[in-house]
Amino acid sequence: MSQRASLFSINSTNFKKVQDRPGIESPEELCNEHVTLNQTHEGLQYVLSKGQTEDMLDLVAELFYPISSYGHVVELETIDTIGIDDDIFTGEPVFYHAPEKVRLLNTLLQTIDEESFLVNFDADELNSEDVYPGTWNNEVTGKSAFNQIHLLEDFKKLKLFFAQASHEHCYVLVFIQMAAS
Repeated sequence: MSQRASLFSINSTNFKKVQDRPGIESPEELCNEHVTLNQTHEGLQYVLSKGQTEDMLDLVAELFYPISSYGHVVELETIDTIGIDDDIFTGEPVFYHAPEKVRLLNTLLQTIDEESFLVNFDADELNSEDVYPGTWNNEVTGKSAFNQIHLLEDFKKLKLFFAQASHEHCYVLVFIQMAAS
């Protein structure tokens, strides 16, 4: 099993639809864009938090773990793992960022350039801090996963996703899921 973070941008009209009918099935039909980060969201969050002020640390902490939600809240022990192809709007709480939070997150992400991001990547530190998946490495080829090239590519995807969502004044739905390896 491995973790993945799936983020969906959705306009206000469609957000209202999914909020009013949490049993709606296919998010892709209603969403503008989506991005899936396989096993890297914890590493991204860790690297992005380095060198941030206290206020920005709080914002980085919410990147993949929003505070706002709709739907009924269930105990964590009762939540089944779900896949992106399954019905992810099944009454479990749906966590999201409102357009204003999307704008703030986009501003934060756009202030971090690739060089600064790479300077903050340290595979040994990620592993010693037990940042999931715990198999980070310092290889500098594109052939190896969980290295600075892999994380930088996902950082670029995340920046582009939030830039588009912010530009379109979208909500962002966030799902952290377990997936079969």
